[in-house]
Amino acid sequence: SSDLALTRTRLKNFYILSSEEEEEREREREVTQRRKNASTNTHIFKTRMAKYYPDIAKGAKDLFTGALSYENKFSLDAKPISGGSISASIKNADTPTGTLTTSYVVDAITGEVELSKSGFSKGTVKYNAKDSTTQATVSSLSNPLDGLKLSNSTLIGQVGVKSEITKQLKGTLSACYVSGPGAMGVETAISKAGGIGATSFAAQCKVGDVMYSAKTTMKLDAYQVAAVNGVGAGETVGVAVDGKAGGDVKASLAYAKKLGGGHSVKCVVVNPVKKSFDPVVSANFVTSVLPKTTTTVAVQVDKALKYKYGVQLATKA
Repeated sequence: SSDLALTRTRLKNFYILSSEEEEEREREREVTQRRKNASTNTHIFKTRMAKYYPDIAKGAKDLFTGALSYENKFSLDAKPISGGSISASIKNADTPTGTLTTSYVVDAITGEVELSKSGFSKGTVKYNAKDSTTQATVSSLSNPLDGLKLSNSTLIGQVGVKSEITKQLKGTLSACYVSGPGAMGVETAISKAGGIGATSFAAQCKVGDVMYSAKTTMKLDAYQVAAVNGVGAGETVGVAVDGKAGGDVKASLAYAKKLGGGHSVKCVVVNPVKKSFDPVVSANFVTSVLPKTTTTVAVQVDKALKYKYGVQLATKA
């Protein structure tokens, strides 16, 4: 009968829709799991490949020196209006100094003014295009051209180019080439009077969970070789060797761990590569126990028990 045929058709459509919905839910679960896995592997240090020369070996820099400041500082960031922000910072309790920075964004243009105790410190206008950022900075209102600095960052295919130049025609030029899991780059100082100046090279490559990196100069008077590894959920270890002309070579070992609840710890041990045992130990503790505030406590101590420390409070209103 027609009623029976209609019922069969409805049942058939129901099973088809149910199957399609189940397949869609399964796809969503797979995507969610991939995102979780990616988050677990990258939330301690930056594993994404470099775009520009300063990004090369940034994972090693963040692990060995990041958040290890020994000055006392308080900073406050607020966004009172849409597109606008205000930042204030004060440091050194004995002889306090501070800055007040205001910025405003209109489409692709950002304007920023920084004030200090003596008045105007600098002003910046930045223009962001799809694959390029251009910035102009002045450090004086009375003679803006004397302190004018122009900079640009541009991506051209697999190459990232950065340049910076002043009115005196002094600046830097760098390029970074990215291919698969690897990146390499060169940076050089340039000037009208001296031509090409100090030049440095850097490279990094990610193999599995390990990011290997190396940096040196044209004169080979300084170098660093490092390896950073995400060993587990929230844990990172790294080893590095830094050397300078004259045989001053130091080895570093670092360990960082996220404890959950907005807390993390890090410890870095640096020791000269020689027979004597003369380590310098640096450590920090980062917590978000205060509302809307990240508190960082850093301390450094050497073999003679000489120490220094710093506390930084960063609040976002």
